[in-house]
Amino acid sequence: MKFICSMALLIFSMTALAQKKITYYDYNWKTCESLKARFYSTLEKTDSGWLRYDYFISGPKLQMKALFEDSACKIYNGQYILFHANGNVASMGRKLHNKEEGVCMRYHSNTMMADSATYHNGERLGTELGWYPNGFMSDSSSRVNDSMEVELSWFDNGGISSAGYYLHDKMHGKWNFFHRNGKPSGVELYDHGKVVAKQFFDEDGSPLADTSKATAKAVFKGGINQWQQYLNENLYWPQGYHFSKGDMAVVVVQLTINEEGKPENVEVVTPFHPVFDKLALEVIRKSPAWQPTVSHNRKVKSSFRQPVTFKEEDQ
Repeated sequence: MKFICSMALLIFSMTALAQKKITYYDYNWKTCESLKARFYSTLEKTDSGWLRYDYFISGPKLQMKALFEDSACKIYNGQYILFHANGNVASMGRKLHNKEEGVCMRYHSNTMMADSATYHNGERLGTELGWYPNGFMSDSSSRVNDSMEVELSWFDNGGISSAGYYLHDKMHGKWNFFHRNGKPSGVELYDHGKVVAKQFFDEDGSPLADTSKATAKAVFKGGINQWQQYLNENLYWPQGYHFSKGDMAVVVVQLTINEEGKPENVEVVTPFHPVFDKLALEVIRKSPAWQPTVSHNRKVKSSFRQPVTFKEEDQ
């Protein structure tokens, strides 16, 4: 069996869209020729502005519908809605002259609410709430007055993660941070975003003199070269699949490294073909342990996107 991927078929199927401008994009959302495209967009001038539809080539399925003020699609001016690769809504709301207006919402790919806030002229009103994919609240930010707001955040087990104030959008005053077990991880004093004093504690609550390890990015044990080696050794080109143009396939996967350094919430954000998508997910999910992100002296989750590249000559 052969899987022949020819973008010419897609071009022929879109003759009805000849009156609209069509642009093709690669997996990095850079313009490209149709044969290398992973997304495409249509743009049409209407009485209300420039109406743009973005599609995943795979399917094809809708990725975004939005109204813009300009043909370059830099200034949103109306309703917008975006979709995850699985077809579920990713975000929706309204922008006037590129500023949020009214209720704006984001959703996780499993349809759970991610966050919700109300805006006027781009300024958030009242309280903004956020949630994890499992339904637990992730954060809450409430305005005290025009210049100050209070923020609380939680771990996805419901335990408190941090609490403090922002002054003119910069951390200010006393901030308290906590380990996942509920013990304090640190107390930091800020002056308009600048740390002026800090004290950290281990997971038992004992003070720490060494603050050099209070911040660290998630990293694969062994480093980036070992991570790339792991991917190369475990990926393979599925037997029986051939592409009429090109010998490389890229699937973009989003993953979260949890506090234990294990991958979770692994999902395809830029699909290629179901067989390749499934293989990419399997390899990422089986990844050996990482060193998790450390922020304010406690281990926290961190998410990023990973392009997973298949090469036919690797068979």
